Amino acid sequence: MRDDSPRWEQINASSYAWEQDGLRELASYLPDAEPYHVWANVEFVGADGSINEVDALVLTPSGLYVLELKHWQGEIRGDGTQWVRRAPNSRLIPEDNPYILANRKAKRLASLIRHYAKQQGRQHDTPYIGAGVFLHARAMRADLDAIGSQHVYGLDGHPEANLASLKTFLLALPRNPGHLVDEARARQIVELVRGAKIRPSVADRKVGQLLLHPKPFAEGLGWQDFLAGHTLDTSLVRRVRFYLTSRAAEHEVPTIRKAAEREFRLLQGIHHPGVARAHDLVEHAWGPAVVFDHQQDWVRLDQWLLRRGDALTLAQRLQLVQDLAEIIDYAHSRRLAHRALSPRAVYVGDADGPRPTLVVTDWQTGGRLAGTTQLTRLGPSSDPASLELFFDDEVRRYQAPEADRAAGMPGHRLDVFSLGALAYRIFAGAAPAATAEDLASAVRDGGLHLDAVVDGMPSELVQLVYDATRGDPGQRLPSVSRFRSDLEKVWDELTAPEPEPVTDPLSAHRGDLLDGGLEVKDRLGSGATAVALLVRRAGESRDLVLKVARDEQHEERLTAEAQTLGKLNHHQVAALVEGPVRVGGRTALLMESAGQQTLAEELRGGRLALDLLERYGRDLLDIVNYLDGQAVWHRDLKPANLAARPRPKDKQPHLCVFDFSLSSTPAGQLGAGTVGYLDPFLGPPRRLRYDAAAERFAAAVVLYEMATGTLPRWGDNANPAVVSDEVTLDPAAFDPAVADRLVEFFRRALAREAAARFDTVDEMTDAWRAIFQQVPQPAVTPVGPLPAVVGLTRESPLAATELTARARSALERLGMHTVGELLDAEPSALTRAKGVPDATRKEILAQGRALRAVLPGGDEPAVADDRPVAQGVEALCVSLLPAKSSRNHRVLAVLLGQAPTDGGVFLRWPAQSEAARVTERSQPQISKLLAGQAKVWLADPALEAVRNEIVALLDARGAVMSAEELAQALIAARGSYTSEPKRLPQAMGLVRAAVEAELSTGGDARVDTYRFRSSGVVLVGREPDDPASDVTAADFLAYVVELGGRAAELADADPLPTRQRAVDELRRVAVPAGLPAVADLRLLQLAAIGSNDRVDVNAQGQLYPVGMPAERALRLSVGTLIGQRLGPRQIRDRVHSRFPRAERVPDRPALTDLLAAAEVPLTWHSHEQVYAPPTINTAVTGTRMATTHTPLLGLTAADEVGDRLAAAIERRAFLAVLAPWRRVGPARRALLARLPLTEVDVTAILLDRLRALGFPWEAIVAADNGNPQDADFRSLVDLVRHQVVPAVGEAVAAVDGPVLLTEAAPLARYGQLGLLQELADPTRPRPAARLLLVPARRPDPAVLDGVQLPLTSPASQSLWLAGDWITGDLSGATTR
Repeated sequence: MRDDSPRWEQINASSYAWEQDGLRELASYLPDAEPYHVWANVEFVGADGSINEVDALVLTPSGLYVLELKHWQGEIRGDGTQWVRRAPNSRLIPEDNPYILANRKAKRLASLIRHYAKQQGRQHDTPYIGAGVFLHARAMRADLDAIGSQHVYGLDGHPEANLASLKTFLLALPRNPGHLVDEARARQIVELVRGAKIRPSVADRKVGQLLLHPKPFAEGLGWQDFLAGHTLDTSLVRRVRFYLTSRAAEHEVPTIRKAAEREFRLLQGIHHPGVARAHDLVEHAWGPAVVFDHQQDWVRLDQWLLRRGDALTLAQRLQLVQDLAEIIDYAHSRRLAHRALSPRAVYVGDADGPRPTLVVTDWQTGGRLAGTTQLTRLGPSSDPASLELFFDDEVRRYQAPEADRAAGMPGHRLDVFSLGALAYRIFAGAAPAATAEDLASAVRDGGLHLDAVVDGMPSELVQLVYDATRGDPGQRLPSVSRFRSDLEKVWDELTAPEPEPVTDPLSAHRGDLLDGGLEVKDRLGSGATAVALLVRRAGESRDLVLKVARDEQHEERLTAEAQTLGKLNHHQVAALVEGPVRVGGRTALLMESAGQQTLAEELRGGRLALDLLERYGRDLLDIVNYLDGQAVWHRDLKPANLAARPRPKDKQPHLCVFDFSLSSTPAGQLGAGTVGYLDPFLGPPRRLRYDAAAERFAAAVVLYEMATGTLPRWGDNANPAVVSDEVTLDPAAFDPAVADRLVEFFRRALAREAAARFDTVDEMTDAWRAIFQQVPQPAVTPVGPLPAVVGLTRESPLAATELTARARSALERLGMHTVGELLDAEPSALTRAKGVPDATRKEILAQGRALRAVLPGGDEPAVADDRPVAQGVEALCVSLLPAKSSRNHRVLAVLLGQAPTDGGVFLRWPAQSEAARVTERSQPQISKLLAGQAKVWLADPALEAVRNEIVALLDARGAVMSAEELAQALIAARGSYTSEPKRLPQAMGLVRAAVEAELSTGGDARVDTYRFRSSGVVLVGREPDDPASDVTAADFLAYVVELGGRAAELADADPLPTRQRAVDELRRVAVPAGLPAVADLRLLQLAAIGSNDRVDVNAQGQLYPVGMPAERALRLSVGTLIGQRLGPRQIRDRVHSRFPRAERVPDRPALTDLLAAAEVPLTWHSHEQVYAPPTINTAVTGTRMATTHTPLLGLTAADEVGDRLAAAIERRAFLAVLAPWRRVGPARRALLARLPLTEVDVTAILLDRLRALGFPWEAIVAADNGNPQDADFRSLVDLVRHQVVPAVGEAVAAVDGPVLLTEAAPLARYGQLGLLQELADPTRPRPAARLLLVPARRPDPAVLDGVQLPLTSPASQSLWLAGDWITGDLSGATTR
């Protein structure tokens, strides 16, 4: 096609040569004739208001296609989600699969054209609109999996690209002749495209002084992000988020605008380097836009992990999780929750540096904790693409199962789950689940099992991830603070008992020693300017707080804070102990601890009880009064800066204030402080400087929060400064005993006009005390049983008892609202309850005793709430059965798994013959009953939704699923409160009813089934939508059965095949035409469900036989056990999580014998009640660990080393043998003499290969300067990568037997440890053992030339070579 052809429409030519080359290549493939037509470099506005740039829109005989052109050079690998391309300079560059974006644009364009066609009355003329990706670089080779290569095309006649030809695709005719685009139809389609207002791409769009980059940076439901550079300073980069309103329905525009303002306001006052700051909110033609911080070198976390994940040590991964937890904990302390944490919401700064930093973005779905109005859906309901946005699917893979149906769920609980799921991703190297439904199934009865997919994980870390990701919110870790505390236990498990001084306090952890003899007890948190550590001086028992400046730009602020604290001396102000001081080269303050728990943490449990509210309120006002008398304004009063500590005279907790970092801020700076607590009515025209009224306003907000558990609001959650309303006060938000008086107090304390508020702190204090003077004190303790109260039952509210308001308030704080809940409470729990005065506590205990004497006990189990959730599994199951009076009611209940047989068994999709036998009916009767009932079910609208859901699931999961998989997916999506053993059978009954109804439609049925007679497993297959298709669901089902047979053969092999080998073997099975391509993991799952219950696939994607003997399961799980200290239950749980359908491992004492038989190097330590290695060699990796446990080498050290070496050779293991660096030579000779090893000298190979290249040796030596910024050194690294490393690999592979790698330091010097990482990878098969001799100064960590070795399980893959073994008698050397 000519570029001046009327069929080639391109107004603005691309300014990039490679884009022009791609378009020219595209034009050369197309005939200059009907029906072909091309629109190049165009854009359109979607129905949701999104801006969609299209490289090329191509009309062909088979339809209209959105083409994304990419000139990516080098090697490209990846799947349906993410790709990694290795550029010619060998740098790894992660990319999202570009088809995802192209497909999204195609869906939006289809929606737009349908809308226009409908307006013209031409809805039958709309074409098929698809998408494709054209990789047109000649120096490119693709190695994409079956999913990733779908709809991706390369140059014609370029087979080395390993891609289908774009030319062949564009010229192909549709399989169905009825879909052919002929000349007449082509003219109609061209008119529709033009009518949809496709237009040339627009360059140089601006938002204020920011120039937008041409293509969106990210997008989600109802918003798009663009990067932008400043017109005057091109180095300044911002991220601009547009909340799209240009095409939204009129009634949706106010909601979208409010959402934009809400996100902007949420982030005001949040000053932390780990939270992307919102700079401005501006109006634009596309919609309101929020301008955020951004750095050009930031890399999204999921992409960074693809690039760097394999090289990260355990300590580096822990540091990432800790940094992320600190950021989220900081946000929670400011009452901000995220609610949608995922790797795509986290960016990595200094991505190639030794200490990367994290930044969390995308707070638009977040909210203020405890009672913030929830954000409604942003996208217009008319946008079909919004249902399939990749971003949303990605987020759901990390969200708690209850997130999408629990709008009132506290955001901090959701963040805890997502944090645990992210930790799983960081340590496991893979997402916790392929879909949100799979995730919900994985955590239904517990949490995520990290030990099921990764060897050598510390037990504390395994437990932390499990507890953080429990599917039941009630059993989940309660807060991110608790998550951080438990994370410190992981560090404790890994670090040495004797800490060494660390130089930088910002990276210190519990147990570390800092300058001046300060031992770190805990990390308290971090803010924009400083990090707080709980420390203790040597020889002292008092805990102190060390506040360390993040960098020296904040030194002046800490110095000013020290000056302020030096003037203050009050028991309710955390005093300065010493400072400013220098610790590890940083400025720091050493201060008293204000208390173990901040008021913000305490308020996460809701409003305070009356006694505590009265006391803490007086405390706060006393603090403000004292500071006012000292002429000091705190400027940042909020619950996060208040804590409770006991007062010596009464031992009761009282508030104490800390963090005076803003107290010296000039009064003219009105924006200093935290939004929500900062007086919003400061500013022109009357209040141009910060004043005492603003300080009292902040105190009043804190009082309100203590009384209600939420922040005050004005209007409909509006910005108080832009509405005329006074504060909204609802008496129902307060404790009824003081509600009316508190309303009057806060109406005055939070008044818009400062003149209408309390004039002084003393006046506020008097008013506060008057509120509680009218609340009765705790009642006299009853002596005997209470007199009978008419109508008093266990369900009666506490207000019906004689308890005082103070006692009722305390009990409500503990979650007790009825008499029964009080009676069921353990007295010990009431005795230990925090914040309850003795008098109130005694009243509660006495009333409880008296009530028990007149009411029946509460030992009987509580009746579960069996009200069905709308559209939940139980509600649907009930609708499937006829009335209970029907003679067929019980038969159908048994048939559908809703009632047990006479033997007490719930059946799972029983065969008709089995159903007949257990219900005492004949098989023809059961068949007739099902046929009749299927017609009833077919007319049920609720079941129709389930039928559609099943079809959608089949479309997404490879066209075939087992009935059990479908049932689990319905449980995950719709919820089920029934416990096992009934839950799964009844859900399978629901699937059966839906399938039977679908099958009753005859030739219109969208599914078919296959049953294995011996196991009873039922498979459901998807019928193709195209009636002209040559294949049916029966062909798909037969394919899966064939996969299952091949899987059974593989699972019977010894050793078990690796995941990759199993995938390769299964890919050899012929695939029916029309079956959608599936990812590797789904292929393995299909093979398992098609195996007739003979094979299962575990979390690592490994096939294994169902019922595999416990000894073999133990032997195969050795990587997750070795080097650990585990109790019997922990061992059993770890093996079970790795192989859930293997024979269960027994308990002691049989477990001891089984471990020995399986050759697992763990022995029973009776005094500790754990199994542990005979030699403790703690699995510590990471630069922050200075020393760890030294091996306990005694008289049998030489024998033990010999046993470990022999076991490694026998098991074909990888082992880094660490020898004292002064004795490396003797160690090498001893290894070669005693063991059947063949030496591969890495340095010798390097010298030979470099000399063979013919370069001047002096030039090579000069280039070897070690400077990664030097071009000559980088060229030398490339030579090593491409010439030396393959030669080393070939030398190792050529050896027929165990190998000893020696002189391997060049691999570390030139950054080529990937070779050793491959050798150490337990998932890769090894023909024989691979040993690496490493010169070392100490037993661990294992480092080569100063670089950490990439060991999968350091405890089991490294060994310190005892001197006794090196110098031992060589007379018994093995002859080689």
